[in-house]
Order: sequence, then structure tokens, then C-alpha cells
Amino acid sequence: GQLYIEPTNDGEYAGLVIKTTRGADRAYAIFAGGTGTDDLNFRFRDASAGADRMVIDSSGNVGIGTTVPSAKLDVKTSEPRILEIHGTSTRGWIAFNESGTDRGLLGYGDSGNIFTGATADSLSLRAENDLHLGGGGDNLTMTLDTGGNVGIGTVSPSQKLHVNLGRIAVTDGYNI
Repeated sequence: GQLYIEPTNDGEYAGLVIKTTRGADRAYAIFAGGTGTDDLNFRFRDASAGADRMVIDSSGNVGIGTTVPSAKLDVKTSEPRILEIHGTSTRGWIAFNESGTDRGLLGYGDSGNIFTGATADSLSLRAENDLHLGGGGDNLTMTLDTGGNVGIGTVSPSQKLHVNLGRIAVTDGYNI
């Protein structure tokens, strides 16, 4: 069977409210519906505080700290610590996957978990092809290629260190 909760009038929300009277008197609501552009959203709301805590919009985007998520997961907060991932293993990573193929990994672990020869408890960033770093918008500034060459100012370094259009400062203003 199925349980249906429907509003009695257009413009009302349909939902379930869970309230506790133990300790702090709090109420939480899970509901769908509403008025205007948010009438297809599914919301988890702190009814006591009058604030949405999580929203799933009609396109499947999830918002935490926002009622209008602009990506599959959109987290907004004023706290400096935005995301914390816990594991019980000596390794863990976030995989960037395209159609079943890992294209990159960001993680931690001992030797052999992400890289052979990595030191214990190291943080690793791995790309299946060249690794690029940039700054100032979409400006590409540094490349580490699969052969171990580093390019600054070039995307195709031909030496272990290849600097394009610049000087290398060694120490105390000495230049090469």
C-alpha cells in the first residue's frame, strides 16, 4: 500500500511534521508543494526555526543551506568548515568518474592506495592524464605531465622544469 498526504487547497504544503517535547521543544517537517516557482520542491524544514535545512528541486538538485540549488549538490554556509568526510579505513578518496572510468582522485592513504611509494598519511591528487593548475579565472598556469615534467607558462613541458616567458628566482634575488 501507499500513504498519500495531500493539501486541502492549492497553495498549501503537503507534509509530515515530527515534533519532540523532550528537552528543547522542536518540530521538523518534511513536505512538498507550495506556491510560485518552488511548488515542485521537496523540503526538509526546521519548523521551529522557520528555516529550510535541505531542498530537492524538481530537476533533482539538492540544496543544503539554500532553497535554490544551482548544481546537483549546492552547499552554502557561513561556517569555515564546509564538508567533512569520515572513514574508518587507512585510506579514502573522492573519485572523479566519467562513464565508469576514474579520471582523477583526491585522497589520502599509505603507499599503494593512490600512488605506489607514497608516504604514510599523505594527501594525494592524481590525474589519469596531465595535471593542470591555474589561477585568476580560467588561466592555466602550471602543468605536471604524465612523464613527470613540470611546465610553468606552458601546457607541454619538454624538460623536468620548463618555464616559458619568465625567470626563475633561486634565492635572495639571484636569477638563472
